[in-house]
Amino acid sequence: MLTFCGLDYCMMDGNGRIRLNTRFIDAFLAQDGGAFAMHCLPEGALALYPESTFQSIFRPATADLSAVGESFLARRMLRRIGGRTREDVLTWQGRVTIPPAFRDFAALVPGSEICVVGVEIGVELWNIERYEAEQKQIIEHELEKGRLEMASDLSRLEIKKGDEQ
Repeated sequence: MLTFCGLDYCMMDGNGRIRLNTRFIDAFLAQDGGAFAMHCLPEGALALYPESTFQSIFRPATADLSAVGESFLARRMLRRIGGRTREDVLTWQGRVTIPPAFRDFAALVPGSEICVVGVEIGVELWNIERYEAEQKQIIEHELEKGRLEMASDLSRLEIKKGDEQ
């Protein structure tokens, strides 16, 4: 079952609360009893991942922890993840309260509609204009990748034809 897939829209109330749709509520409650991590993504959106999923993605291996004292990059990564993440538990009604700093980061405005995107491992909360710009970038990237792939294939065919002659 594709639990965290699909696109939805919801309103953010004046206190920064949203209510997820039933499909997403059920998926969060089924995994980790509704415990989730809210994480600020570099793309300018908020990710809501079940707690165990978040830990699988972002928790460094125990062996890596010994390097934190000596590694500027390791400390910077922990700072980035820790400062931009908070844990919470989804209410039975599917409500999530987004703290002001997180709303500011993701340009989510109370009283406005936001885009809720299922990303297979959780959901992302997007300002609609940012989401549309992200989708445009994805499409442009895919088209360019396709052009490069086709050019490479044509080049190989021309080389192969030359070898046969």
